[in-house]
Amino acid sequence: MCGITGAMYFDDREPSQAMLKSMTDVIIHRGPNDFGFWSENRIGLGFRRLSIIDIQEGHQPMANEDDTVWIVFNGEIYNYKYLRDMLQAKGHQFKTHSDTEVIVHMYEEFGEDCVKRLRGMFGFVIWDRRKKRLFGARDHFGIKPFYYYNDGRRFLFGSEIKSILAAEGVERNIDSESLLNYLTFQYVPEPATMFRGIHKLPPGHYVTVSYDGDMTIRRYWDPMLAPEERPFEECVEQIRETLKDSVVHHMQSDVERGRFLSSGIDSTAIAAHMRSIEPIRTFSVGFEGANNETVIARQTAQALDTEHYDKIITREDYFATPPKAVWHQDEPVADPSAIALYHVAQLAREHVTVVLSGKAPTSCSAGTGFTASRGRLHRLSGRRMP
Repeated sequence: MCGITGAMYFDDREPSQAMLKSMTDVIIHRGPNDFGFWSENRIGLGFRRLSIIDIQEGHQPMANEDDTVWIVFNGEIYNYKYLRDMLQAKGHQFKTHSDTEVIVHMYEEFGEDCVKRLRGMFGFVIWDRRKKRLFGARDHFGIKPFYYYNDGRRFLFGSEIKSILAAEGVERNIDSESLLNYLTFQYVPEPATMFRGIHKLPPGHYVTVSYDGDMTIRRYWDPMLAPEERPFEECVEQIRETLKDSVVHHMQSDVERGRFLSSGIDSTAIAAHMRSIEPIRTFSVGFEGANNETVIARQTAQALDTEHYDKIITREDYFATPPKAVWHQDEPVADPSAIALYHVAQLAREHVTVVLSGKAPTSCSAGTGFTASRGRLHRLSGRRMP
């Protein structure tokens, strides 16, 4: 799943390697395969990597040819091969085959508008050494998390709140309004978090921070939902083709893939499309008792001819899990299914690195073998949870 973090100061000092290491180490569960730091006056970038594409290369932080543009990136760009060909035709030179480097050159070519051409899930930060400006963005639907903190002296960011709390001088204070919102809505509406001073960058937005600390947040995508009069059969066919196209693009990786499989329509449809492309492994969990989803999920797996694995969550398993799940989620989430998702991700990680999921939005945090994040693709890191 990878993790990004870093700091930008608004006066002439360099973020310490010790602080960047602390901010990066606390999210090692997001990226056990590789890590890296880069810093100079006023700016420091940190990264933890779970290798999915271009396993041998793709080390981050990554720069362009003359080291004037630096990036840390969490996510996956599904149209990166098309964009790479387009950029090469314009004369851009590539050192790797990673989708990360494509974003670097897209920024060189299109500036802030580069995000409008990216198809995928992402949270990234670019440091432009020429303009002395930080540019960060979050994907259209907010699948990938992006937290930030600005106290007027510095701008801190991270894939998880834990990274920001690991920085020097950040206090851990509850935001009282967020607490009231949580008790009312059972979640904390963005851009706020449960921590005073720490915010979420909203989906479909980007942030720019100048050398002197001027911060601007802009929306780059606004979905327009307008009713249309169309034949029902045409709508059904378009949904089918759109889903198939999405599955095909989500299956771009250099590691083994799998699928969370419940007894629901969404997971079955995605698994069926995946199975039409290649043999797959599927994973499900259920609770002790009469309403055990693994029975129907196993029947579905047999019908689809998948290599299936399942697990029963006992009463003891369930009540032992919340402390671990809460630690990974950073904020409280009033969704009991997060416990099931924790266990099914842990089961899947024993066999694959990437799984596709039709899970509805619950949280923006991710952990080792566990993510209750918005999205369709889950990357499962290799470390055991604390």
